[in-house]
Amino acid sequence: MPGAWLNQAVVEESVHPRKRALVLCPMPEARQQRTSLAQRQREARAYWDALTPEQEAWALRKMRFGAFGRSTAHGGC
Repeated sequence: MPGAWLNQAVVEESVHPRKRALVLCPMPEARQQRTSLAQRQREARAYWDALTPEQEAWALRKMRFGAFGRSTAHGGC
């Protein structure tokens, strides 16, 4: 009988057994080291000062630094 294998696969699940349920495991909590705002600013300044002029120019382009303060006509980014 045509389609009998399909009926068997759907009804009996012998051809394509159901997948196991996805079990989500919680992520382990990361230890967040509390640093002061001044410390974070010093680290950011040290990182920025360590960039080469080419890296700095690339970062400014990616941040769209030239577009700061200007609104676009279509309201997008």
